[in-house]
Amino acid sequence: MNEIGSVQQLILSQVEKLAQNSGYDFLFEENYGELLAQIIERDDSGSITETPFSFKLFVNEEKGTGKIIPYNPKGELRHQEFNIDKPQTIIALLTFIQMHL
Repeated sequence: MNEIGSVQQLILSQVEKLAQNSGYDFLFEENYGELLAQIIERDDSGSITETPFSFKLFVNEEKGTGKIIPYNPKGELRHQEFNIDKPQTIIALLTFIQMHL
C-alpha cells in the first residue's frame, strides 16, 4: 500500500468535512495504487443504508494536480480535475461534491 501524499490528504480531509457536515460518514481505501472513496449514510445500528456519492481519486503529488472520477447511485458523473496551485479548482471540486450530497 502506498503512503498518502499531502495533496491527496488535503482533498480527503476536506471531503470528509463536507460529508460530516452533511450528516454522512466518509470511508476510503487505497489498493494497488487506486484510491476509492465513499460518502455513506448509516442507520441507527451502523449498517450502511445508502452511498449517495463515491469517487476514484488520482493525484500527481509532484505536479500538485489530479482528478476524481465521481459516481452517484445512477452511475458515473463528469470527471473533475484540480490543481493545487489554482485554489479555485479545489473550491470547484468541493462545491461539485457538496451539490451531489
